[in-house]
Amino acid sequence: MTNEMKKLFLILTLAAAFNGANAATFTTAGNGTEWSFKLLSQTEGSGVTAGDNEGEYVLDGTVVIAADDSFVLDDGITVLMAQGAELDLLGAARLTPANGARFTRAADGVVPRYVFCQSQRGDIVVRNVTFEYVGLKQYSDYLLSVDQCTFRYHEASMANGSAALNIGGTGSVFVVSSLFEYNKRSAIGGAANNSCNVTIEGCKFYYNDQANLNYPQINLTAAEQVLIRRNEVIGDRSKTMGGGIAVSNLLGVAPDANTLIEFNRVVDNRYGIAIYSTQTAQVMHNVLINNNTETNPNNGGSGINVYDPQAAQYTTISGNRIEGHLWGVTVIGGKQVNLGRTDVDVTHRDYNPGMNVFVNNGNGGVLYDLYNNGTSTVYAQGNYWYGTEPTEAGIDEVIFHQADNPSLGEVIFLPAAGVATTGSTFDLNRDGAVNVGDVSTLYNRLTE
Repeated sequence: MTNEMKKLFLILTLAAAFNGANAATFTTAGNGTEWSFKLLSQTEGSGVTAGDNEGEYVLDGTVVIAADDSFVLDDGITVLMAQGAELDLLGAARLTPANGARFTRAADGVVPRYVFCQSQRGDIVVRNVTFEYVGLKQYSDYLLSVDQCTFRYHEASMANGSAALNIGGTGSVFVVSSLFEYNKRSAIGGAANNSCNVTIEGCKFYYNDQANLNYPQINLTAAEQVLIRRNEVIGDRSKTMGGGIAVSNLLGVAPDANTLIEFNRVVDNRYGIAIYSTQTAQVMHNVLINNNTETNPNNGGSGINVYDPQAAQYTTISGNRIEGHLWGVTVIGGKQVNLGRTDVDVTHRDYNPGMNVFVNNGNGGVLYDLYNNGTSTVYAQGNYWYGTEPTEAGIDEVIFHQADNPSLGEVIFLPAAGVATTGSTFDLNRDGAVNVGDVSTLYNRLTE
């Protein structure tokens, strides 16, 4: 054996020592057994062993719980997952330890895969579980409920998913109420060709997209029902690429998509809320502040962005506070974009009181509360515009539309509700009314 061959053999041997064991897969017999990490650690060849400390288990390889078996997550344990380690749940599963449990990596530099829910036996509930460096993923025709969990430090890749909570499999249903922080890419996301009904309510999203790539903290594909309500989405201002909330239908996988985004607080991201392509979307009663970390105004920085060059999207925007962005609301295309329509009766399907509050949105020394960069007419009546006289000429100064470029659509903005000035604070009520008040009260109500 030549010296070069010896070196190559040594390299391959070291690689095998680091990764080779993880190629092993243990599949349960499917005889109705209820498995746990304790039982797996007592089963020869499972790839699960007891750790050095009480309540610790080491998962080295892939464990598959067969469809006819079940799994229960032991209470109070820590699971140390080796390089490429994975837990696949095809059977019924309960991951609801009363005193919590934790999945984490076995050592610094190790990248596990995920806990993979593929249940063929019913819904799965995950509660009181912490996922560190480890993702959670579902491809199933059942519901996955993720409640009071914590996701942090997820290392995104092709192998372990692009998000800490990876949404996949058209037909899956997700209900999420948890904490997501310091993940490398999106906190919640999935493939553009998977359409899943999702409810995200009462979550905290802090400083995700630590890789500083073009990923929003919430990154969803449109579905028959997407509900994003009463969440807090706070960005890391040292990262300039991560957005807030995005719901897209770029591949047209959800022809009857409905999206409701309401009562969220979105602060310090590259942009606030983005709605892409065919869907019926309602963006209501959100507080959007300083989502302006984008360094090039041509590439982002909107409080709300409607992107629909196919002109197939119906979007209603009502009762939002939009402050400190490079652009307040930007519109590209859109079948019908309605920021307020008060010239019809309240019983009319297009009635919208408006009541959006614009404060200090602009770039390059120019204010842009609303930029209509499409050819459709946009109604924007009943809103509070920034720092202007409540006259047609005054409000027109903060709106870019047909009057500024004849090739663009018109914005119909009169009658207006009034003028917002620097230092103004507003309380957005559930019925759309806007009252001057303490903004901290509003924040507390949004996140209570």
